[in-house]
Amino acid sequence: MNVLLTGASGFVGRHVLLALQKEGHQVCAVYRSRPPKGGCAQNVVPVIVDMSPQTDWGQILEGIDAVIHTGDGLRVFEGQKTAAADVAADAVATTMALAQAAQSSSVRTFVYLSSIKAASGYCASHVLSESDTPSLDRPFYGQLKARLEGQLASLGTERKNGGMYMVSLRSPIVYGIGGTGNFDRLVALADTPFPLPLASMSNRRSIISVANLSDGLVRAAKNPNSCSGHYFIHDGPPLAMAELMALLRQALGRRRRLFPVPGLLVRMAGNLPVAGPVVSRLSRDLEVSSKKFEADFGWQPPQLAREALYAMVKEIAK
Repeated sequence: MNVLLTGASGFVGRHVLLALQKEGHQVCAVYRSRPPKGGCAQNVVPVIVDMSPQTDWGQILEGIDAVIHTGDGLRVFEGQKTAAADVAADAVATTMALAQAAQSSSVRTFVYLSSIKAASGYCASHVLSESDTPSLDRPFYGQLKARLEGQLASLGTERKNGGMYMVSLRSPIVYGIGGTGNFDRLVALADTPFPLPLASMSNRRSIISVANLSDGLVRAAKNPNSCSGHYFIHDGPPLAMAELMALLRQALGRRRRLFPVPGLLVRMAGNLPVAGPVVSRLSRDLEVSSKKFEADFGWQPPQLAREALYAMVKEIAK
């Protein structure tokens, strides 16, 4: 399979590139500036593209079977409540220009890395599935993701009508070696000797390792059953904050040292140093079902969350 991968230098993109290389696919890896030092593997062709709505993708897409789009440029809007209309519109138009060019070429499947935030805010009262109506409290970043999902879906007509299959994967929080952001702050909190008031946090939270997510993206690109649509993806059984912190401390070789506190004080855990905000978010329920993706694409996570988390932290601790 010949694959065009955007965001090849990003956290997820780097791991997708490794997964594609491992399976022997030919990859056209798109970088916004320069490829990594040391060059690329034999089956990887680096391409420098300053992506914009005006980018000419014609020659780059020649002979490409699938596009995996991990570099939509929307991360700059993470945490923002709003943005200049022209800036947001430009970011959306950049992805649509690529998708429209792919539709006009030989591309069979276009895979878009979306986010759970396209469907929900920071918590949900039930297990989310693809049939749910998007929540009204989605952050601005999630609204942009949802807008792109909708516009991309309009291009995803059946192959028999000359279109291409359009797959959007809605990922929960991603963890793994080389990541930055919320999960790394949580690991930093776990790697302290202090007792933490988290033992009462029995919420249910879906997460995914970057390796499992990469495997799912590659599976979607191969698209064995010729499917289109948006899908949730995750690591398997959800974890509560108390389970998660206990597992991290065990992997780090530290004592568990978690103690229960009343509900009001649990909410005050959001004031903890280093990782207070992420503890506050991850202590709420946000569970998704990936049954539809597993059925349509014949996919299972190579590692369940507990195994992947333990392996990641042991590697960090070396």
